[in-house]
Amino acid sequence: MSSRTTACLAGVTLFLVSLSSLRGDAPAPIQVARAAEAEQIQKLIDQLGADRFRLREQATRELIALGRAALPLVQGATGSRDAEVACRAQRIMMEIRSSVPYLLDILKASEPKLRLEAAAGLERLGPEAADALPALVAALKDADEGVREAIITAVVAIEPLHPAIADHVPVRAHAEGKYVRLLRRLKAPQDRQSYSDFRDYGYYQACDWNGYTNIPAGYWVYSFPYWYVWGEQAHKEAFSGR
Repeated sequence: MSSRTTACLAGVTLFLVSLSSLRGDAPAPIQVARAAEAEQIQKLIDQLGADRFRLREQATRELIALGRAALPLVQGATGSRDAEVACRAQRIMMEIRSSVPYLLDILKASEPKLRLEAAAGLERLGPEAADALPALVAALKDADEGVREAIITAVVAIEPLHPAIADHVPVRAHAEGKYVRLLRRLKAPQDRQSYSDFRDYGYYQACDWNGYTNIPAGYWVYSFPYWYVWGEQAHKEAFSGR
């Protein structure tokens, strides 16, 4: 590490220790430990530009394993003049932000926007995010309606017939297993008059409908009081035995 970087980190440490003393926060050793962690992260970032491929790969793996804690410094490295460092930093950010541990972490964030981001990320992972199911099921009680809808979609992507969402996405909503990959769930109790309690409407390409916007094209199923928009038709074997 350069003497300039070391001096910068030392300054950050001194600032955090001073701030802690003024506020009466945690004692200085905790702040020093955080600065030591930052120094280790910076060493790994510097190693991304090492001459030896093995060292670059090792640093990449270790930074990904550090997860969210490494993101601030890794993000700064995306602007490095060293093309290798910048490229690897971008890759590391993508790996961390698409990892189950990171997404579970931000699923607990106070901002609904971050919780939505977490749900969308877990949805994209699908069955690979099976370890996140307990946290997602708990999040079905989220105070934000938009987050709850995103959570339901994520659970369906991971385990289509999970018992915790039976009341949110009944088997009938799949048209008895005909469709998979839930795209949207649109509340429309008023459509019962036109479509009764159930209607397999089929493929429909609508963008805006009844106050909802940016609806993707898909297979629409009405199961009172919701429309379910599915992304694709399922193989018959997918739901056999369930």
